[in-house]
Amino acid sequence: ISASLYLRGVELDPALVSKMLGVEPDKSQYRGERQSGANGRVYVRKIGLWSLQSRTVLLPEPEQERYEISDHIEDVLSRVTFSRKELDGIPGLEDVYFDIFVGGATDERGDGDCGFLLEPHHVLKLANLGVEVRVTVSLSGKQLQLR
Repeated sequence: ISASLYLRGVELDPALVSKMLGVEPDKSQYRGERQSGANGRVYVRKIGLWSLQSRTVLLPEPEQERYEISDHIEDVLSRVTFSRKELDGIPGLEDVYFDIFVGGATDERGDGDCGFLLEPHHVLKLANLGVEVRVTVSLSGKQLQLR
């Protein structure tokens, strides 16, 4: 489970975004930055990125399990102190969206489901921010161990 707000653009300058919005990102990158992959291959970033991510995923795994998707959404939205008008003023910004990821497991027959609740105040804040909400639901054949 995770929630993130993404700002992306080929010419996006993450330092300028932070200055304009008054918030430091959890993750950022510049176009042209080089990064080594797990296989040792070097990748060149093709786009600038500025992101706020739910910080509960940084907790030890047993602690993560007690958080619901609404906790992840709240963690990100509580740090959003800016408006759509401020977002529209960012040079190089091409794409803004709020991402929600939910994962679950299937049973031995391959059946499974997972769901989440969007709190009304979260829907209102996202609507006022004027950003797309993208939801990814992933079901795995692995059985999750519930405690």
